[in-house]
Amino acid sequence: MPFQPWRAALQPASLGGAGFHVEVGSQASGRRIALHEYPKLDTPYAEDMGRRARRWPTTGYCIGPYYLQNRDALTAILEVEGPFTFVHPSLGENQVVCEGYSVTEVREKGGFCIFEMQFVEAGASPDNSVTDDTQAQATGAANDSNGNTASTVDGGLASQGGIGIGSDAVASAGANANITPVTTPTASPTDSFGGPSAPTSYPGGVGGIGSA
Repeated sequence: MPFQPWRAALQPASLGGAGFHVEVGSQASGRRIALHEYPKLDTPYAEDMGRRARRWPTTGYCIGPYYLQNRDALTAILEVEGPFTFVHPSLGENQVVCEGYSVTEVREKGGFCIFEMQFVEAGASPDNSVTDDTQAQATGAANDSNGNTASTVDGGLASQGGIGIGSDAVASAGANANITPVTTPTASPTDSFGGPSAPTSYPGGVGGIGSA
């Protein structure tokens, strides 16, 4: 590609389609360095952490009889979520977001306003992959485990009087351990709250344990 004079290579400046003129434009970047300095050693270690985000501090302006419309259009772009295409006169196009801006108008300079804008490289998210919902998987596994445990208990123990205790299992354990099994007390008259009254005694003593 043949070279061309620099003036011929310049492009009209714009941000998201809103045009303006550039008074001062610059680009800043470099490397992100974590500098390690160790006790009792004269030699440091500069750890390279990757490229620093590119930034474009830009001084622009709008001028002319219709500068108010151009000012408002540029202001609207600067205050909404990006990224936007920033066309720099000599650096070309870049996807940027605006970190901050200011606009100034001076009484002696009618039909003119000046912008101070800080653009930073938009870049891209490092993680665009689809991940599993591990929380939902853990919750489902816990529910399945609880369901399996409940069905095992219900299948192995006979319900007696609404209490999930297997009478055969308790009787067998009582025979082996010399413990009198607990039996369900006979129905008693209802108490003042409408429910069955608490039994006054249990066969075999308190807790179903036989007397010595």
